[in-house]
Formats: sequence, structure tokens, C-alpha cells
Amino acid sequence: MFTLNPRIKRTVWGILLGFSLVLFPLLSHALTVQEVPNPQQQYGGWVTDMANILSPETENQLNRMISELESTTGAELAVVTVPTTAPSPSPKEFTTELFNHWGIGKAGRDNGVLFLTAVEERRVEVETGYGVEGVLPDAKVGNILRNQVTPRFREGDFEGGILAGTEALIAVIAANPPVLTPGIGPEPIAMDWTPFLVVGGGALATIAAGKAYQKSRRTFIEPIGRSRSKKLFHNPRRLYYERSRYSSSYNSSGSSSYDSSYSSSDSSSYSSSCDSSDFGGGSSGGGGAGEDW
Repeated sequence: MFTLNPRIKRTVWGILLGFSLVLFPLLSHALTVQEVPNPQQQYGGWVTDMANILSPETENQLNRMISELESTTGAELAVVTVPTTAPSPSPKEFTTELFNHWGIGKAGRDNGVLFLTAVEERRVEVETGYGVEGVLPDAKVGNILRNQVTPRFREGDFEGGILAGTEALIAVIAANPPVLTPGIGPEPIAMDWTPFLVVGGGALATIAAGKAYQKSRRTFIEPIGRSRSKKLFHNPRRLYYERSRYSSSYNSSGSSSYDSSYSSSDSSSYSSSCDSSDFGGGSSGGGGAGEDW
């Protein structure tokens, strides 16, 4: 029976032990977006502090600020801290995936923002929905992070950095709201009257042509006898009426209707009684910026 040399056996066990010491901590800290608690579903709020770097007082302050923003502009802003974004390839990819998993922002408006801090990666990311990219372009987001957030993070002041960054983001959105009136869905699609004008014009043209035809038939030949009169007047008149009746009929049931997927009841605000809700169904294509500290 084949047996390993004791020295080789010790080497193999040492390698396995080394791998376990490296892999077990990584596996224990691994995090997926599905494991990040949704604050809207948990308690109707906007903050999830998995890294435990925010005090309850700071969380309450952030919730009140963001609730006021949502009630006045309709925009939604989530603040999240995580110990790590592994095994995601990067904090940016994790942030984009989490944004779309939760659906931050109103459906059809995409007026959401996600402010995420990854402690182990020493990285902060701000993800913007399609609807706020105009008021929060990547360069402006980067300036906020560099000037308001990362200097405080380097000093260990996570609460001060997150508060300052959130206040700056809210100030920009409030000054340039991506939606005009909160609680109202996308503007209705304008009615295109061209098909109706074409149908109506065609009907009028048919009527005019029929009258002209009848007039020409009356003046072209002098009717002779009853049978000649029926042949020239009766049959064409009946054919004309049948055609005009058919061409002028219109079925209004064929017109299109607009069905808005957004209702003002979808919007929610922070409640101390822990009411649960959810984000509005917005999406992001990867807009925003990130900074190391």
C-alpha cells in the first residue's frame, strides 16, 4: 500500500491549512446584493448600515432629510454601508446591481440615487438613475465625493462624511428637481390626430365625388322610360350610399389608451412606527462616480 512520506504529508496539510485560513474569512465576509436589507421594506426608511458606522441619531437625521426630499421632488435616495462588496468584481458593479435590484427611484422617471460606502475596499460610490443624470452628472458627483466625503473618511469621520455627502446631493436635486410635481406619473402621450384627419378627409372626398358623379349622370343623358331611369339613377344612387356609409363609419374602440404604471400611493416616507413599503421601481445604467479614501 502506498504511503506518503511524513515530510510530504506535513507539507500537504500545511498548504491546506493555509488555504483554509485565507478562504474562510473571505467566504464569511462574502456579500451579495440579495443579502443587503432593503430599508423601505424593513421599516419604510432610506438607510441600511451593515458596516455599523452610523449612530441611530445619524440614521434618523438622514431618514428625515431624504423623506423631505422625496416628498417635495419625488426623488429617492438610499444610503448604504457594507463591510465589503466581495465577491463582486468591484464596488461599482455591486452598487449598480444593488440599485437595480431595489429599483431606487420612481418607475418611468428613474429619479433615484444610491450612496454606498464599502469599508474594506475603502471606496465610496454614488449611483444615479437615468432621470437624475442631467442634474447630477458624473463630474459633479465626483466633486462632491472629493470635497465633502473622502476628506472626512480619511480622518475616520464616517458619519460626518456621509452626512455631508447626503446634504450636498440633496441640495443639488432640490435646486434642480428631475420631476416637476411629486406624486404624478409620466406625462400622457400626446394624441396624434393625423389618422382621424385622413379618415375624415377621405369621407368628405368620397361624398363630394359621389355628388359630382350623380350630377354628371343626370345631365349627361336624358332618361327615356322607366327602365332607363332605373338603370341610370337607381342603381348608381344605391351603390353610392352603400360606399359612403362604409367609408364614413369609424370605430372608436380602435384608439389607443395610455396606462400609467405609477401611482402616487407608491411613494413612501420614513415612519417611526416601522411601516414597510418599497422603492418605486427606478433603474440605472451605471451613471455616477466613485472615490477611494
